Amino acid sequence: MPRLLHVMNFAPRGTRTIDHFILALAREMGGRGWEVRYAFSADPPPDFREALAGAGAGYVVVPFPFAKASARELVRKLGGYRPDVTQASFVSAFTRALLGLKLRGHTRRLVVIDHSSGDAPARRGWRGWAARARGYLVGRVVDAVVPVSAAVARRDTERVFLPARKVRVVYNGIRLSDFPNPPRAPGGVARVVFAGQLRPEKGVMTLLRAHDRLRKAGVTGYELLVAGTGPQEEELKSFCKAAGRDDVRFLGHVDSVPGLFGSADVVVCPSEWYEAFGLVAAEAMACGAACLASDAGGLPEVVGGAGRVFRAGDVGDLAAGLKWLLDDPDARRRLGAAGRARVEELFTLDRMVAGHAAVCEAVHRGDPVAGAGGGGDNPGGG
Repeated sequence: MPRLLHVMNFAPRGTRTIDHFILALAREMGGRGWEVRYAFSADPPPDFREALAGAGAGYVVVPFPFAKASARELVRKLGGYRPDVTQASFVSAFTRALLGLKLRGHTRRLVVIDHSSGDAPARRGWRGWAARARGYLVGRVVDAVVPVSAAVARRDTERVFLPARKVRVVYNGIRLSDFPNPPRAPGGVARVVFAGQLRPEKGVMTLLRAHDRLRKAGVTGYELLVAGTGPQEEELKSFCKAAGRDDVRFLGHVDSVPGLFGSADVVVCPSEWYEAFGLVAAEAMACGAACLASDAGGLPEVVGGAGRVFRAGDVGDLAAGLKWLLDDPDARRRLGAAGRARVEELFTLDRMVAGHAAVCEAVHRGDPVAGAGGGGDNPGGG
């Protein structure tokens, strides 16, 4: 029986999309005849532990960030469990202790899932050569790199120089049953929603400035709701107060994001940094909301032709896109339907799990990663 270990700088709670992925992957790999264990950064709650055991998987807890002490603790806790394939999530492919697991014979194959946001700088001269050498050496150890979007794959191959032949894109996926797609009533006040962390890189200030511009231009017939918390919260509220925009509703933490998106006509994703994927956009589209997203990182790839894309950080472009959606309820409904269909085709949890399972089996057999199939996508690697 082949063995899979998934090392995650993550503490499951049982309620998030990644928690569903952990359980679904355990069930899928168990059904394919694999023995599965996880290494988490903290103990899951009792309900999740029970669900994980029911999926046939075990787990250990090790300290993160993943360093030499973490690797020693992991090997000790695993005892005689020597994985055939080790996957890593939220751990860089360049982490020495992770690479050491394979170099020291504690795993036969090593797969790194790249969920990381943020672009990599272009390096020139000797720094460029050093980056190429680093990517080449790490690429000799890692058997596969699995970015969550083609945007991340391009960064991995063109900026940090990991070998394209070992790169296989597998999109993030969601459990569709958690995201209802209710019909929108025609007419009435349109609901525009932002949901996420209130941080500068998420672009919420750009959204508020666009909202202020539309109100000053006499655009009405909509309400703006901001869900989430974060270090920029007071600054955002102060801006609204100074601008006289007491019509913006700050909701704080929202327990039911699907419920919020199901009530939204437009969901805005105004990120201003290189998003690895843009899970909020996929969740909004699954609920049938029209998605207005910036062109940062993987967001345009998620939205495709099923939403409206604007230039990140551009107040005027965001305001124009929002006004277009507000002026045309039929366009909102068309985009909402197209978004749901796009999620059903590309961004389901089942498809995500099948893609990662296929990569594990491919590297276990020694087959080319680019031909792994099984629900993955490969627009950025080869």
